Amino acid sequence: MDKPEVKRLLREQTEPMDRAVSKKLARLQSDDVFTEDASQIPQVDNSLLNAFSETRKPTSVPTYSQPNAKDFYQNLQSKPEPKYAEMTPTQQTIEQHKQNIAAKIAALRGISMPGDYLRQKK
Repeated sequence: MDKPEVKRLLREQTEPMDRAVSKKLARLQSDDVFTEDASQIPQVDNSLLNAFSETRKPTSVPTYSQPNAKDFYQNLQSKPEPKYAEMTPTQQTIEQHKQNIAAKIAALRGISMPGDYLRQKK
């Protein structure tokens, strides 16, 4: 649903406060407040609510299972294995990194204009 359509729907659903209050008071002060038919009660336009509720479906949350105490303790005692980055640095990436750091330091010192290192990125 695009922005102009949302604005149009909101304008169609609005009613001045004084008119809405007077209608509500008149209905509540009438003699047959509790004996009204469902057809006499004004229906609410839920098209805006339905438009937003259709986009998000509830997701199922996995249930939590309590870990075994022995396994949990052993996992705490074991040393974590290091995980290495998949991309090994090459001489070119090292040089680019050095240039970026040097440009940032120069910008902080006021030697170059701020943002030069961003414009030089490729």
